[in-house]
Amino acid sequence: MAKRKTTAPVEEPITWNIGDAVESVTEATGIKAIVKHLVGEDCGCNERKEALNEWGAKIQNKISTLFRRNNIHPLTQEEYEYLDEFFNRPKLSMKPSEQYKMLEINNRVFSQRLQYTTCGSCVQSMVNQLKHVYDAYSNTER
Repeated sequence: MAKRKTTAPVEEPITWNIGDAVESVTEATGIKAIVKHLVGEDCGCNERKEALNEWGAKIQNKISTLFRRNNIHPLTQEEYEYLDEFFNRPKLSMKPSEQYKMLEINNRVFSQRLQYTTCGSCVQSMVNQLKHVYDAYSNTER
């Protein structure tokens, strides 16, 4: 029986609407209401929101350009969150389920067809590639 080929779904890349995020936080904490009470209705919040959203779009565009040049597909939100959790916890070894997930991400992002292996240096090479992509996202968030 032929093996059925499975591929990772292609999702929309991460959208960085930083201004929207800041607005949500200031509304949830009540800061926006206090500022509007003290300063008035035109406190400059909308202009700041738009400027931050434009800045986020510029960062996103730079990352997309970098990926297009190197034939790399952007991480999805789910992939970024998985890599964030993976790279920010101590580990001595990698479980087979983790390797399968990393392979799925790697193969989609780099358009490769790597398969499960017990070769430690092969797995480490794949993890290092994904770490570079993850770091590109993480460095722009600072």
